[in-house]
Amino acid sequence: MRTMLPLEHDPAGYEHLCKWLSETGHSLQEELWDLDEDERQSIPGPGEWSFHRLAFHLMAVEEATLDAVELICRQHGPVLDARDPNLEAEEADLDSIDMETCLYRLERARHGLLYHVCDLTDRLWQRAGTHPYRGRVTMAELLTDLSRHDLEHLWQIRREKQAARLAGPRRR
Repeated sequence: MRTMLPLEHDPAGYEHLCKWLSETGHSLQEELWDLDEDERQSIPGPGEWSFHRLAFHLMAVEEATLDAVELICRQHGPVLDARDPNLEAEEADLDSIDMETCLYRLERARHGLLYHVCDLTDRLWQRAGTHPYRGRVTMAELLTDLSRHDLEHLWQIRREKQAARLAGPRRR
């Protein structure tokens, strides 16, 4: 299991986590909205996703996290859904959902998430649900993982955009 950020030792840790989630969410949106149609549909390399599919994935992760947070806020010790956003993205029919819709839904889910968590007490940050594969997971752990996920994909997007602009047109 991954080591979590030592938020419980930092009194401002949860406040910082909300700030990171807000900033990384905004940066992801900004980077993806900045793409033209050819860039959105291009595939960086074998086995990789287009930016459109990546936007779908980010949306699916955000919505799954929001669902888990809302459930933990409403119930004590709920069983969380075992959604697989990677599989959802792999199987998604991107002709039925354009990238703009993915980005709007991503933004709406991030706003909902921040609304739920940025005023929580320390005790509520430690409320947990039971995930079918991960076991007990606290609100703080879910959101720390989301923050790391954001940063990984933000780095990936920036790297791929830079590589694409240096290399010129890509295949679709």
